[in-house]
Amino acid sequence: MSYEPVNWRFPNPLRPTNKPLTRYQIYLQSTHWKLFKFSIFATRGMRCERCTSTKDINLHHRSYRRLGNELPTDVEVLCKLCHSKEHTMTKEALAELKNWIAEHES
Repeated sequence: MSYEPVNWRFPNPLRPTNKPLTRYQIYLQSTHWKLFKFSIFATRGMRCERCTSTKDINLHHRSYRRLGNELPTDVEVLCKLCHSKEHTMTKEALAELKNWIAEHES
């Protein structure tokens, strides 16, 4: 699957710099990701798998190895607080994400 950067024509308050989106950001907006995310929430519920909060729920990638072809075990349902704690990213996860981006940007 190939995703091209998007250039905004109109100012977007969520992206004040109007920089093109990365392929990863575009993937997170894709129908494939939205359907996968919906299926995980439908199966596991809208509750943080760490603290059981039901506020500001996100789907977190445990691994970026199969990005675009994730398995349910590759993701975790987290609240915003647990998700932000998790994104004090481990060196391994950061390396995986950088490798995926390098492979798909060329």
